Amino acid sequence: MSGILDVYDRLSRCYEKPTLRLLTNKWAQVSMAIFTDAFPDPSCGKGTELMHAQVDAYLREFADAGVEVPLRENGARSITGRELCQERWMREDRWLAIYPLDSGETEYRLTADAIEAMEIMDKLSST
Repeated sequence: MSGILDVYDRLSRCYEKPTLRLLTNKWAQVSMAIFTDAFPDPSCGKGTELMHAQVDAYLREFADAGVEVPLRENGARSITGRELCQERWMREDRWLAIYPLDSGETEYRLTADAIEAMEIMDKLSST
């Protein structure tokens, strides 16, 4: 394999990583805006029920402002905060993880990939 194909292959693997997928997917701006606002300290968690309600509110605010929001797989209507957090961001994309608390409740935390993407966006937006 030539050098250029080696580079192409290496870069192709980078695009499969959750960090770069978060920065380049169709909903990157929506997802990054939500993560940035919902997790002002990316190392801290947020209660799952609170996060679901907050994401619902964010999605309504985006839609009211004319910003396109993620739809369910069948495209019938917008996805709920719970579905977005659990099905997309946690299970499919691996940007959120869920942790049990001593109280019996659970919380979401950003994964290392999501935090890395936020750090990249922070650097890009400040220059």
